[in-house]
Amino acid sequence: MVELQGFLPDVDSATPGAILECSNVIPYASGMKGAPTAISADGVPALAAACRNAAVATKLDGTRRVFAGTAAKLYELSGGAWSDVSRGGSYSLGGDDRWDFVQFGNATLCANKSTTIQRSNGSGSFADIATAPKAAVIESASGFVIAFNTNDGTYGDSPDRWWCSALDDETDWTPSLSTQATTGRLVSAPGAITAAKAFGDQVVAYKDRAIYLGRYVGSPAVWQFDQVPGDIGCVGVDAVTDIGPAQIFVSRGDIFYFDGTRPFSIAEGKVRQWFYNNASQQYLYKTTLIHDKQANVVWLYYASNASSGDLDEALVYHLGRQQWGRCTLTIEAACNY
Repeated sequence: MVELQGFLPDVDSATPGAILECSNVIPYASGMKGAPTAISADGVPALAAACRNAAVATKLDGTRRVFAGTAAKLYELSGGAWSDVSRGGSYSLGGDDRWDFVQFGNATLCANKSTTIQRSNGSGSFADIATAPKAAVIESASGFVIAFNTNDGTYGDSPDRWWCSALDDETDWTPSLSTQATTGRLVSAPGAITAAKAFGDQVVAYKDRAIYLGRYVGSPAVWQFDQVPGDIGCVGVDAVTDIGPAQIFVSRGDIFYFDGTRPFSIAEGKVRQWFYNNASQQYLYKTTLIHDKQANVVWLYYASNASSGDLDEALVYHLGRQQWGRCTLTIEAACNY
């Protein structure tokens, strides 16, 4: 009996066990199985508008808050209903803006390039952090909140700039040697910062064709970002996911595993060519990755060539078996609940 090797559209058609074409078949611990179908969450209504990202925030006592954002509002799931937790008034996100969420102690912060960083401290509505910039990307590491691809009153629109808050104080972004709030730029490679993800006490910052590994070094620089050799980067803010010992991300030409030293392909000779033939290059920046720890898989949602921008297809990668599957499922955002 030939063991199935997973979805392998790039291999020779005579390869034993290779699945050259499939629909809604994904890998799991002992083989392949049917992909889950979409369901309606019992008792939870739809949002008032399209979801521009969602997150499950875990507080210090282990309790969780569930958030979703639209172009105009931020909502929290409470008692089976979406409660408006927006700042006073509403928001006006740009056409391609998405909310990026991060948890810092009990405070939930979220950001996009059109809005001053928002904060909700354990409960209640969000509000502007007065001294913070606007930012396309936000992350936390080593006692700091770090914002990337920013717009602020001092430097204006700076796609290659990063800011960090004061040490252990996400409400203070005024530059100071004593608090270590500061800013800098990543200029050794061209382009805007597209994504960032904490990596232990370090942080990985991505451009479209570059990777930087940032580490805390204390005053006056505070954060030092060293460029990883090569011209590989990440296509979008949600196109990277943390799997613990490494990160998996999508670049302009491949799907990579990055362990802090060098990135290497997990798709070459398997699904790489098929993916880039079938994924919309126009909407590749919308690609969204999520790590399902329980199932030990990474879901890679993307807009197909047939899509008008919706994430309507997914590749599914099993980390243990190093096998791929494929699923047809339209989503607006992905989070672990």
